[in-house]
Amino acid sequence: MKTTLAGGLRGAAIALGVLGYALLAYYSTTPQAARGLPMLGLATSLAPPIALLALLAWQSSRRSLMLLLCGLLIGSIWHYRATLALHFDWIYLIQHAGTNALLAIGFGATLARGRQPLCSRLAEGVRGVLTPEVSRYTRQVTLAWTLFFVTVSALSCLLFVLAPLTVWSIFANFLTLPLVVLMFAVEYRIRLAKLPDERRYGFLKSVMAYWQSDKEPPAGQALPLVAYPSLDSVMAYRDGLPIAVRQFLDEVRQLAERLPEGRHVLNLCVDRYRFTVGLAASIVTGRISLLPSTHTPEMLRQMQQIAPDVFCIVDQDDDGIALPCFRYPERFDLGGSAGSVPLVPADQLIAQVFTSGSTGLPQPHAKRWGSLVRSARAEAGRLGLTAGHSVVGTVPAQHMYGLESTVMQVLQSGAALHAARPFYPADIQAALAELPRPRALVTTPYHLRTLLNAGLELPAVDLILSATAPLADDLAREAEARLAAPLYEIYGCTETGQLASRRTTAGPEWQLLAEVGLHREADRIWAIGGHVEAKTYLNDAIELTGPGRFKLGGRNGDLVNIAGKRTSLGYLNHQLNAIPGVRDGVFMLPRNDGPDGVGRLTALVVAPTLTPDELMQALRERIDPIFLPRPLLFVDELPRNATGKLPANLAQDLLSSVMTQECASA
Repeated sequence: MKTTLAGGLRGAAIALGVLGYALLAYYSTTPQAARGLPMLGLATSLAPPIALLALLAWQSSRRSLMLLLCGLLIGSIWHYRATLALHFDWIYLIQHAGTNALLAIGFGATLARGRQPLCSRLAEGVRGVLTPEVSRYTRQVTLAWTLFFVTVSALSCLLFVLAPLTVWSIFANFLTLPLVVLMFAVEYRIRLAKLPDERRYGFLKSVMAYWQSDKEPPAGQALPLVAYPSLDSVMAYRDGLPIAVRQFLDEVRQLAERLPEGRHVLNLCVDRYRFTVGLAASIVTGRISLLPSTHTPEMLRQMQQIAPDVFCIVDQDDDGIALPCFRYPERFDLGGSAGSVPLVPADQLIAQVFTSGSTGLPQPHAKRWGSLVRSARAEAGRLGLTAGHSVVGTVPAQHMYGLESTVMQVLQSGAALHAARPFYPADIQAALAELPRPRALVTTPYHLRTLLNAGLELPAVDLILSATAPLADDLAREAEARLAAPLYEIYGCTETGQLASRRTTAGPEWQLLAEVGLHREADRIWAIGGHVEAKTYLNDAIELTGPGRFKLGGRNGDLVNIAGKRTSLGYLNHQLNAIPGVRDGVFMLPRNDGPDGVGRLTALVVAPTLTPDELMQALRERIDPIFLPRPLLFVDELPRNATGKLPANLAQDLLSSVMTQECASA
């Protein structure tokens, strides 16, 4: 209450000061005061700029010199006070019209080619990477503010020349601020109409985010880049050799110095260690890593639309990547001082993870350092992953699950990662055999079933982690028996990150991670707490069974998980129907989709001018290959109803009929 009262009194004092100055400035321009008290007008007009100059001089690194110059300026003004008092009205004009002109220049200059509009920068401070719609809108808003300040400055000059001084003073002292407030109100109403689905952020929060973007936060708001017992601890294994934290930090420092211009990074490194170095170098230089769901040519084009300054970090041939590419260095000059572990502001935006929207446009989800660190530490605490563990991951580090469980969890628990990304069973076997125990395998149901069916003699592990799709009980039991380790599943989504875990063989209940909570509102379940900073709707059928516990009843909506990758039927349908020559089309899940989420998608397409090969090639340009339909079936017409919708039962009946005909004619 004391803080609230003090803040209220401070605000009231500022408001009274602003109002008092406006009244005094207006009074000084009245005919009586202008003739009888010209020194009042001079003092009032010069008070704000002199106060500002004195403040800047006091805060300058050359305080003594700047204060001396400020004193000389005040002395000169005092010496010529009589002459200046006769023209104090011009000082008012320069102060008012000049300030608005400078604001117009400040906003307008950011509209130049190759620069980020100021309102876009303000919005990005709280939203993260902007969608194309928001980016276009904030550019328009920047232009609107530029024109507003130009208009105010021009009107100030016109009134000063053509109208009595008191009329100009009323405009400058009493109408300018209400006009600014009106501009905010009008812009807000327009924003509601043009961007009805966008989350609301107050202007003050945007300004504070922008203001703080280049400031060093207090030490209590910063978290270490890595958490290892010492700089000599092993943080990775690459080509069978250990890599110490000291070397990692040295490479991060050198890579940070070599990165090209551009605030947004698309880290395409296949080597997990190199990805981690690139991620860390981006973090310490304030860059934002873009993590789209796929890396198809279409998705890369969309990333460039969202962030025109984006560049790629690659460690393999960059053929076919239509973006500026930075090749990861083959070697560094090692042996230098790594220095101390960098501290990263907890609220720093470090990544944007994208889901596929039903409109075809990637939907960004901001990931801040503090949230990711809390999530990683909660996961490591739940799983018992500590310094000394070694981690093999079969999922890419660019995937949200891979980022959390094979990179962030490793860096924040003191464990060591394996640089490779093994896919085939023999590669997974070899990677596990290279690492000392205790070792963990981070994988998916698809990779796990393939590994167990290969008939290989598998090294024992100490922990198995699975995610991205439901895991069948029989597969979990077989994995625990063959690998001699407990198997846990992680539940979460791109929007929230990981939320809960369970040991599959122990039962169907999930246990929430530390400080995360679920609550029901009507027929919806929302997550909040811990690393989940904003209340988030979960698109799953969830049954709350007790404090911190729940059961999953399947997914709502049209989300699709196949072999560790996630998309939506709406997104796939959008890409299919956007292909020239396709009149109508729909992706469908087969009725007998397996419990491991590895069943094949099918597609029904109306495209009389295309061949199957042509259509399949067009799809490869737009979607991840794992979501390509098998089979791709051509039909004459889809049974849509009068409202244009395609009833699921009619679509499935048509699918069954067409597949029966295909089999009969084969």
